[in-house]
Amino acid sequence: MSQSVMGFDIKKPAIQQGDQIEKQSLSLIEEECRGYPSYHRFGNQEKEVVKRLIHATTHFQDVMSSIFFTDKAIDSIKDLLTASANIIVDTNMIKSGLSPIYTDRYKNKVICYTSEERVKEKAKKDGTTRTFAAAQLALNDCYNQPTVLVCGNAPTFLYSLVEGLLVENWDLSKVAVIAFPVGFVNVEESKTYTKSFLEHFNVEGIILEGRYGASTMAVSCLHAIYKLIK
Repeated sequence: MSQSVMGFDIKKPAIQQGDQIEKQSLSLIEEECRGYPSYHRFGNQEKEVVKRLIHATTHFQDVMSSIFFTDKAIDSIKDLLTASANIIVDTNMIKSGLSPIYTDRYKNKVICYTSEERVKEKAKKDGTTRTFAAAQLALNDCYNQPTVLVCGNAPTFLYSLVEGLLVENWDLSKVAVIAFPVGFVNVEESKTYTKSFLEHFNVEGIILEGRYGASTMAVSCLHAIYKLIK
């Protein structure tokens, strides 16, 4: 029964259940994706990630034209997550956005040191950004443990990760990278640099190339991969 207040009709959404909304949204996304030739270059698992990123943004062409997967990126990240990998992130937004349903199930510790006082002091002393210093400290604490490295905002985070992994002689088979920083300064360069690192050392990862990216998209990417774990 509809309700009216002072001559204004109060309406309810046609679909009110969250799971139904998500199911219908993904069905509509799948249908529209089929009209993009670039969609058909992705493997089945990659398509699931692409659809989740579109679900988070509504940007079909931007996602499909920007995303880069190494050959075994999704399988590698799945394997690391199920091996109780640490997840080192550059923003507390990513840390807050990741569902404990997944992180608790697979015992994934999500690490973001960016706001810690010791990071501010180290960044000031070293003349770097806080995200650069935070990445250094996080890599030190997680040395040679299974780790997924996730950047959704600050490109300096990626530079710090590459430097730390190589200088400290990490076992690179134990890491994978999700590089989604966004913006105008150092962003495109950081992604090109990260891509060359992945390809040179056969490290698995996912990159949103160009200026495009976001912490929320990094969360959606990880959630999509969690959902692919059988």
